[in-house]
Amino acid sequence: MRRIFEHLGYDVRGLDRVMYAGLTKKNVQRGMWRLLNDKEIRILKYLNSSIKGSAKPAPPQNKSQAKEYGGD
Repeated sequence: MRRIFEHLGYDVRGLDRVMYAGLTKKNVQRGMWRLLNDKEIRILKYLNSSIKGSAKPAPPQNKSQAKEYGGD
């Protein structure tokens, strides 16, 4: 992003990433961290698999979705 805006003639003094892969830094103070919940982990694994070219459907998140995917 920095290079794109510098190429367009902007003076970039800093960047602040507010979201990445659906994750935000909301409610996390500077220098702190938090554990990811199960849904966030599933999404990141799915995004990683799709980047590698082996995209698979996201795993079911509840019993009704499990039935759609052929589960119990």
